[in-house]
Amino acid sequence: MTAGPTASGPIGFASFQELQTEVYRRRDAGDRETALELLAAAGPSFPDQAAHVYLARVQLSAELGRIDEAIRVFAEALGAGCRYPLPVLRGETFAALHDIVEFERLEHIAAEIRAEGGKAQAYPADMAVEAGVVQLFERVETELGEVQAAAYVAATRVEGPIINTSAADFERAWRLSCFSGFLLGREAARRMLPRGAGTILFTGAAGSFRGRGQFGAFDAAKGALRHMAQSMARDLGPKGIHVANVLIEGPIESERMRKAYPERMATLGPDGAVHPDDIAETYWHVHCQPRNAWTLEVDLRPWSEKF
Repeated sequence: MTAGPTASGPIGFASFQELQTEVYRRRDAGDRETALELLAAAGPSFPDQAAHVYLARVQLSAELGRIDEAIRVFAEALGAGCRYPLPVLRGETFAALHDIVEFERLEHIAAEIRAEGGKAQAYPADMAVEAGVVQLFERVETELGEVQAAAYVAATRVEGPIINTSAADFERAWRLSCFSGFLLGREAARRMLPRGAGTILFTGAAGSFRGRGQFGAFDAAKGALRHMAQSMARDLGPKGIHVANVLIEGPIESERMRKAYPERMATLGPDGAVHPDDIAETYWHVHCQPRNAWTLEVDLRPWSEKF
């Protein structure tokens, strides 16, 4: 039996889905304050859904105009290992999150590569804003040289019953998991076509193949991204541009995943998650393929993953 919220406050929920449903109901009714209180009080009871709880708290705090709180919660999420993509927020809130959190994370990754003897430079940008993507390519080509390969890995995961999926959530999934891929692919192609060479790689997931229950918004975006990649490959391939889609089906081995989904990751066993280094090797292999043997799609999954 579900122990839901009462007039005195939240007591508990039998499942994360029940908590999510109640939060959506409260938000849609205009009671964001109570929805935020429910997440803060009951969210810790579902550690395997920590990333979703944190993101919802950031969004609700922003919608209530509490910018400082939104920034604090997002920083707390990163400290807990939840490397969740930046939500689509407007104005001051997005700028603050972007400047304080995202660049720091990107620069940390670049520093690790440099420490191992490689070359890397962090260029933060809002991939869902056209002007930002255009400026990103212009800056990279001015400071580093011609872009020979571009890999699109951005995405945001929206999970829950379709009846509880708001129009804003659906658009956010599309904007961050598909539209931003279009912008990156278009800008890369515009620069590669005059040179007659280059590689554009997109990243898919299980939702690229099929629509699953609870993932209507995310899978719609990933399916659209896959079809766009196929269209681009047929259009740009004969002009010397290799377009491919790397479909990753299964969990990715990372500290973020182990902190955000401890129960799921603990049950995987040896080699039960895809390792980032092996994903990178696949990207590199596809980029280096001779044009007499180009790959359009390659799917990666752990040996134990059902499909």
